[in-house]
Amino acid sequence: LRTLLVSHRDEFVGTLVEKLLGYSVGRGVEYYDLPAIRKITRDAATRNYRWSSLITGIVRSAPFTTGIVQTVPSEERVQSTPVQREIVQR
Repeated sequence: LRTLLVSHRDEFVGTLVEKLLGYSVGRGVEYYDLPAIRKITRDAATRNYRWSSLITGIVRSAPFTTGIVQTVPSEERVQSTPVQREIVQR
């Protein structure tokens, strides 16, 4: 597995960045996010793919900074129970 990941490092890191970016913005990755993913991956390569370079790239990316997120419709939101509200109020 290690040999496979090392031989396809760019693809692995690109997929990892895609998943992390999607999670961080709270929605699926769209076609307009792909340039940011490529830039993050390219910049991370110059820093030997350090975690800090991946996270910094995501936080500074346009999808993350512009705050384009998918909101959950109110009928799908989890409602708190009276017991949960009581605990929070204490």
